[in-house]
Amino acid sequence: METAIAELGTGIYTSYDAAKILRIPPSKSSYWFRYYAKSRLVESIGFQYNFDMENVLAVNFLTLVEMYIFYVLKDEIGMNSRNIVKYHSILSKELNTYYPFACGNLIYAEKKNLIFEDKGRFKNADDLRQTFIEEFVLPFYKKITFDDSYIAQKFHPLGKDKSIVVDPEHQFGKPIIDGTNIYAEVIYDYYLGGDSKDLIADLFEITVENVQDVITFSEAA
Repeated sequence: METAIAELGTGIYTSYDAAKILRIPPSKSSYWFRYYAKSRLVESIGFQYNFDMENVLAVNFLTLVEMYIFYVLKDEIGMNSRNIVKYHSILSKELNTYYPFACGNLIYAEKKNLIFEDKGRFKNADDLRQTFIEEFVLPFYKKITFDDSYIAQKFHPLGKDKSIVVDPEHQFGKPIIDGTNIYAEVIYDYYLGGDSKDLIADLFEITVENVQDVITFSEAA
């Protein structure tokens, strides 16, 4: 069985990191790490998604993105967990990847249906692989930037119109201000210390809007 490993440029995230970045309860994050990443998805695909970091379970950036999509499908779309795991397994085979939910091929989802694009054709990710001829335009990955190969490249916790970004190629994938290597956590520490937004912006040569994005991200996590 193949196993994910910690590599430079792929990001390293604990359950605590995932809860903060994805803005979900720590209990949900912990359960997903212990059950889905360690057991259920492994049984379905035969790939170990998490790895040990000094006796703490961790995952890489692509698994973090898959976790995000899992909860979008479950909590926002209303799809049940069994179907999510089933579709994950089907798409893994169809798209030839261990990280099908981190690919830009999914374009539409509802409770009992998931549509993906494969070589210009639209298909239903069920056991029949029914081909669809109509084009769906629902933006499924509104918080993700993809590279030229349609693989998740960056995650935007507050959306793409805000400056907080998670990029595995910068600062080990920890939340930073886009276009810089400045940790969001560092900016927030200055704010908690009593410095004004204007002063922080001047100190780090960023905008007040950047500082506000950090505060919004940090206080909602």
